[in-house]
Amino acid sequence: MKLPLRRTLRGSKLYSPKHGLIFMVGPCFYKLYSAITRNHYNMKTKSITLFSLIILVCSFSLLSFKPQTFDLKASIARGKEIYIASCISCHMDEGQGLEGVYPPLAKADYLMADKKRSIQQILYGASGEMKVNGKIYNMEMTGFELKDDEVSDVLNYIRNSFGNKGAAITAAEVKAARK
Repeated sequence: MKLPLRRTLRGSKLYSPKHGLIFMVGPCFYKLYSAITRNHYNMKTKSITLFSLIILVCSFSLLSFKPQTFDLKASIARGKEIYIASCISCHMDEGQGLEGVYPPLAKADYLMADKKRSIQQILYGASGEMKVNGKIYNMEMTGFELKDDEVSDVLNYIRNSFGNKGAAITAAEVKAARK
């Protein structure tokens, strides 16, 4: 409640509830003082109630917080999209590759043998000889600029498709494998 500045009964003094200057006498002083005190009490009560409500909401949200679990199925679904966009042109739609040129990803012993190597080959590429399913390949593979979760998704798709069955790779593992 905002009260304007008013002249007091004495005529020359002013009061302002906002600044706490009260120069009144008699019953007028009592009414004004009790109005100011009541408003101050109500504001204090509202502040305490609001603060308590905020604390309550925060504590419930912290109690209901559960660390996110890794969802392999969702990762595989996202990885399929990345595979289609980046890998399918060389390794083909069924992961069979091109014999003598691009190694297969389907039932690939080389791919499944070392997670870290697979991660680094996606990030930085590969060159030199590699033996996949008993055949030697010597074609260069370029690296891809992907985020950690994207690398994990595409590897989870490859490692769990085309007849492969591999353990999940997380974004944390990709981050750790970066040079």
